[in-house]
Amino acid sequence: MRHRWTDEERGFLRGAIPGRWRAEVCAAFEERFGRPVTQAQVKEFASCHRVLSGVRGTPPGSPSERTRFGPGHVPHNRRPIGSEEWRLGYLWRKVAETRPSRLGWAPVHRLVWEEAHGPVPQGCEVAFCDGDRTRIEPGNLMLITGAEHAVMARRGLFGAGEAGRACADLAIAASRRRREAGGR
Repeated sequence: MRHRWTDEERGFLRGAIPGRWRAEVCAAFEERFGRPVTQAQVKEFASCHRVLSGVRGTPPGSPSERTRFGPGHVPHNRRPIGSEEWRLGYLWRKVAETRPSRLGWAPVHRLVWEEAHGPVPQGCEVAFCDGDRTRIEPGNLMLITGAEHAVMARRGLFGAGEAGRACADLAIAASRRRREAGGR
């Protein structure tokens, strides 16, 4: 059953709710009127009478604000630098401790390429010559452009090695000629 508020209680709550947490409003109400009210009653009053508190989040010291993690806590699933794991068919290695943690991981085939040939240029990608993602060796890796990658993926040319790359280059050149000639 809903509580029936007196005019004096309604006026008090309209003035007490803005800028305060519900627990504070309950304490002030009990101090003023000598009878307790619950936070649910204050919430319902605020909702029914369209009185906004203006406070957000959880009240200071509430159980939901405290966490089990203190300063220096290490989560149980943290992986050390150098750890490797398979994700979406590629082997990844943890190279740094970062926040967010996903930024501290790099694909191993890219690291192997950079170790053998230097940094990967902007707009290029490292692909597997034979299409086997488990064979991470410098001889099985090739550097391709983004356009070559798109054509090879569209036409299923991964795994064809340099021949697939040559076909992609021919398709790119033919497309460029058609575009210059005014066709599609």
